[in-house]
Amino acid sequence: MPLRRELGILLLALATCVVAAACGSAEPSRPTAAALVVPSGAVSAAVVAGGVSVTNNTSDRVAFEVWDVGFLGQLGQCASPEPSCTRLAAGASHTVPNEEIAAFGTTGSVAVHWWHVLRSEAGGHVAGELHTIVLPTERK
Repeated sequence: MPLRRELGILLLALATCVVAAACGSAEPSRPTAAALVVPSGAVSAAVVAGGVSVTNNTSDRVAFEVWDVGFLGQLGQCASPEPSCTRLAAGASHTVPNEEIAAFGTTGSVAVHWWHVLRSEAGGHVAGELHTIVLPTERK
């Protein structure tokens, strides 16, 4: 049964990629990597009693979302330096309760998506590279 579920997730991911490629949506223009100052470090995450703990081991605030890997929502990366977007300070940890994780329990795994909000050389801010940590939520 677990193999069937993993195959289903893989097929769903492949179908999503095919549809996205067929739509031909153009990537918005972004500043070159040389124009952005990317903070050092990484974010870590762990499944804890009642939720998922996210720890910011970087040198700046990060934005993050935690979803069940089967959730088909669209991630709109915020690009504001305000705390409402970059809600996890450098060195801080936050536990997201299971009840606040979109579609929690659907697949037995969660995805922690995180990114920095970077100052653009052209002015304003942009969402940095999206990083994803996948964690199993079920013990085998």
